Amino acid sequence: MKLGRVMAAVALLAPIPFAGMTEPAAAVDSHTVLIRGSISAHDCCSIWGGNEWRSETVKSDDVRTHNRPWVTTWRSVCAGQEARAVLLVDIFLNNQEKVVVAATLKLYEGASCSSNDNDGEDYRATTVALGASRQVDLAVDSHEWGSDDKARASFIVLHG
Repeated sequence: MKLGRVMAAVALLAPIPFAGMTEPAAAVDSHTVLIRGSISAHDCCSIWGGNEWRSETVKSDDVRTHNRPWVTTWRSVCAGQEARAVLLVDIFLNNQEKVVVAATLKLYEGASCSSNDNDGEDYRATTVALGASRQVDLAVDSHEWGSDDKARASFIVLHG
């Protein structure tokens, strides 16, 4: 009788050493994250007479896994050689199979497009479930005397 119990215990415990050798099913799943939209900068109405809109397409195709959950994408556009809009988008795949999107739009204005004079920024964060999409809109307006520069970004995030 004791031999039977020992054999049963061995049979039941045998798979335990191998349990940690396999990855959870979610760790091998890949998640496609698409971003489509635009970013714009407006060099407006300075005392020198500048008034120019400049836009660029925002497009990103990323595949996220639980082994590589994080990515940052960015885009920049300059108008009138003075106003620069910079869009930073952080994408993170969380353990609930959702994508967390954190976007920051910054407006820089100065004597050139390489100026680091930050005139303002806007921030938005959202969560996108698998199979869903979200619209993200950001806007920054400079209210410096003699210069009403603007930055705009609008994009959709698709999580497939």
